[in-house]
Amino acid sequence: MIVKPREPADLYAPLETVPRPRPIGEVFQVLLVRWWLTLMVEAYRVASKPRLRPPKAKRTR
Repeated sequence: MIVKPREPADLYAPLETVPRPRPIGEVFQVLLVRWWLTLMVEAYRVASKPRLRPPKAKRTR
């Protein structure tokens, strides 16, 4: 791929046409959202499970 020197017109082009490395903040945000979603799903699974009451300790006499 031949990289041409950037012309002023390229600077004002829409962002879709300009190939640019994804900013690290965007990647971090996506990872954060994924982590948050998995956390929510886990919490929902744990909460929706029927609660098992801990067995009462039997007193041995």
